[in-house]
Amino acid sequence: MAYIYIAGPYRGKDALAHDHTAYHNIDAHINEAHRWASRLAKDSIFYFCPHLNGYHMEVTAPSASPEFWLALDFEFLRKAWALFLLPGWRDSAGTMEEKLYAVEHKMPIFFDHNYELMREAYAIHTAV
Repeated sequence: MAYIYIAGPYRGKDALAHDHTAYHNIDAHINEAHRWASRLAKDSIFYFCPHLNGYHMEVTAPSASPEFWLALDFEFLRKAWALFLLPGWRDSAGTMEEKLYAVEHKMPIFFDHNYELMREAYAIHTAV
């Protein structure tokens, strides 16, 4: 199954804040990811979105470390067909690692400004 991995900032403005104190900043990032995930779903594009998978787990499962979530996310990234970078991706150390992985493994990388290209490439890739 081909799917697109959605990557972008999750943590708050303080990159070390991955707890309830960063709730509002994290919520804004989750909402942005949700907006793009909804668009992919409307276009019948399979995706994995770490923001939605780990939705506010810093509050409901605070004992799960950021390293746990990054390791889990990378399991999905390794199996993804392509990477889609959300606006603000450059501000996220985790997203920069995900992009580096995609470059090293020659995965297609798409951005919000070339969404239509991604949609067309996905259609071609999955039509095979």
